[in-house]
Amino acid sequence: MTITKVLSLPHPRTRDDLQTYLETITELPEERVLFQPPEGAKFKYPAITYRMSDVDQTYASNINYKQNHCYEITVISANPESKYEKLFAKLPRCRFLRHFQSDNLDHWVYRFWTLK
Repeated sequence: MTITKVLSLPHPRTRDDLQTYLETITELPEERVLFQPPEGAKFKYPAITYRMSDVDQTYASNINYKQNHCYEITVISANPESKYEKLFAKLPRCRFLRHFQSDNLDHWVYRFWTLK
């Protein structure tokens, strides 16, 4: 999917929205986009895993009226020049955190904020 098409999609607001968004922009099947996969899970690559990592809370008059959730998204690929790495680098409200290799697979880790 081109970045122009990706940017025209509505920004995710919920975890279910994020699941659909990740499947759509990467064009990967549901079984390769995993929310908090269990330890030792086996999957085919490329794959995307994600988990909630933070909540940004906004207060007014000591009342929490808005929460934006932050997810840590890991792109895993056997290709060190993965097309997904370039795609995620251009997403709004997404920041690159780190890259590492493990078991001959490249991992790119991003922080991604939903909107509420």
